Amino acid sequence: MKTSNIANSLNPSQKEAVNTISGPVLVLAGAGTGKTSVITYRIANLLENWISADNIIALTFTNKAAREMKERIAKLIDEESARKLFLGTFHAFCMRVLRAETEHLVLHSGFAIADDIDQKGVLKQVIAELNFTDLEIDLNVYKSMIGKAKQELELPDEYGKKASGYFDTTIAKVYGKYQETLINQNMLDFDDILLYTVKLWQENSKVLDKYRDKYKYILVDEFQDTNVAQFNIIKLLTNPRNNICVVGDDDQSIYGWRGAQIENILNFPQYFPNTKIIKLEQNYRSTNTILDAANNFISGNKRRHSKKLWSDKGRGERIKISISENDLGEARFVSHYIYKVMSENSDYDYKDIAILYRSNHQSRLFEQELRKDHIPYRLVGSKSFYERKEIRDAVAYIKLLANVRDNQSLFRILSVPSRGLGKKFIEHLRDFQTGNSHLSLCEIFGLESFIATLSSRQKTSVSDFYSVIKKWSHQFSIPGDLANKTKFFLSEIGYLQGFQKIYKNITEAETRRENVLEFINAIASFEDSIDHAVTMTDFLETFSLSDDNDKVDEEDGNNSVTLLTIHAAKGLEFPCVFIVGMEQNMFPHSRSLQEGDVDEERRLFYVALTRAKNKLILTNAKMRYKYGSQSYQMPSEFLEELPEDLIEYTGQKIVQVEDDFVDNAFSNFYDEFDI
Repeated sequence: MKTSNIANSLNPSQKEAVNTISGPVLVLAGAGTGKTSVITYRIANLLENWISADNIIALTFTNKAAREMKERIAKLIDEESARKLFLGTFHAFCMRVLRAETEHLVLHSGFAIADDIDQKGVLKQVIAELNFTDLEIDLNVYKSMIGKAKQELELPDEYGKKASGYFDTTIAKVYGKYQETLINQNMLDFDDILLYTVKLWQENSKVLDKYRDKYKYILVDEFQDTNVAQFNIIKLLTNPRNNICVVGDDDQSIYGWRGAQIENILNFPQYFPNTKIIKLEQNYRSTNTILDAANNFISGNKRRHSKKLWSDKGRGERIKISISENDLGEARFVSHYIYKVMSENSDYDYKDIAILYRSNHQSRLFEQELRKDHIPYRLVGSKSFYERKEIRDAVAYIKLLANVRDNQSLFRILSVPSRGLGKKFIEHLRDFQTGNSHLSLCEIFGLESFIATLSSRQKTSVSDFYSVIKKWSHQFSIPGDLANKTKFFLSEIGYLQGFQKIYKNITEAETRRENVLEFINAIASFEDSIDHAVTMTDFLETFSLSDDNDKVDEEDGNNSVTLLTIHAAKGLEFPCVFIVGMEQNMFPHSRSLQEGDVDEERRLFYVALTRAKNKLILTNAKMRYKYGSQSYQMPSEFLEELPEDLIEYTGQKIVQVEDDFVDNAFSNFYDEFDI
């Protein structure tokens, strides 16, 4: 492959980013400016310049982005080099480091990743042990505060030293006990994956030097989304060579609420002296009307790298704004306007249309009206296949096999199906562990002294359960044939045959059983995708590190209108976009207004605007149901910043007649399209 052969497909700024190999490079990639092409061609160019694939690492934020880049790179270079190249998420890379350096960790080999449910299970246990159950602190608050501390690289002792006041002191105590419990169960949570990697490198220079010697060229995608821990990983790995290229857009930094630090990209030239800044401003997605509106709006943010997007797609049509009398009228307008778009544009499919909203709860009325008008739709963010109870139960079973110290998985499946081992049994088990703290709860099942304390029914249940777990733990330690092993294990443990006991409805029981069999198919598919024998630990790690894009239920079909939050829409594009609920306290959100900082809300609106390729329609309502009664709404302050020459109002007025809504202004519109 010769990158010179593909250079003609890149614009001058993209070529500069691809060809600048050495030193720190900041690529400011505006929305729709082809950043993925820059990263993939840059990697190809590094390889063409005789830099080994082993010495290159490219870090992303989603598995979907990594897969897309890998597919593109595979078409540009030979497959052997592609396999040697590490291109994946921060978490996947850090897990590779931690697995290789277990001897330097407080964890044992084979440690597991605690998912969201595991974390909450541990927190419930810890709160009970600390007698904090009467405190009116939501479980999610504990989880959020602990996660924030870890993202800022604070271990429990460090967090406890700076804690002041009753609330912070309480969080510190829970954090300390929570971390101790995770370690005892040989588990780490998602924030630990990054935290432990940073601490490992900070405390062991020889280990750090090994990775610095290996990875001499670093690329980072979506750099504006990095948090403190991720920035430290990059900084530690990059020094002293500083051959780092980061690609991102500060105008699309919308994840501050989950730890992203916009300062990382704003101050990158200060962190890495002699940085070369390259701006990608040619947009390949939207019309210039949409881009001009977005440029004008985001220029109101003062803390940003200046850039101005432009396109060769022409002016395009004006941005439409619709003001409805109430929230139902807004939903009806959107549904009917979709019919209008489909009728006027023969080349449009339903999948070309998206409805974006600030918060998930806003979808209800739009779903209602789309169903009424027989318009197919797909709701992004709804319950995925992997979040179904029976799938989580199946995952808990195999997680216990891979890590017998995983008490959360044990608690989840001990009574699925029923074995006569309920709440009193678990209390007795915990009491017995007090004198056997070196053993996990599951390992206690194998003690004759414990078995002797049980009723005859419990003895049978515990012995049968433990013997199957012990047998299959050994079987799963041998690589290969995971799908068949899983099927036989779940059958022998009584799970596959137990759905009729759990769900009395035969149809529901069979449906859930079929879902578990489909999960086993997913394991088989994973095995087929790897060119060597894999272990269940390999599968569980891949599964745990999967993001929402990897856990999508495909049952809905493709040709549907997409309903999703603006956060979920980042990275996507649609020919026709509706941004609904453009009202004060909805967008911008009331929380940002109360805190006096709407910069991130403004960036979120910029992201929403730049999802649209051709048609952009903004809607709001004068009245909306809130807390069971109608309340007056003010238009969003964001609308005032859109240049008048780029917008046009499409009028709608809804009046109520005998509890029925009649659309007066749309009467001609309905007649024209026979609605």
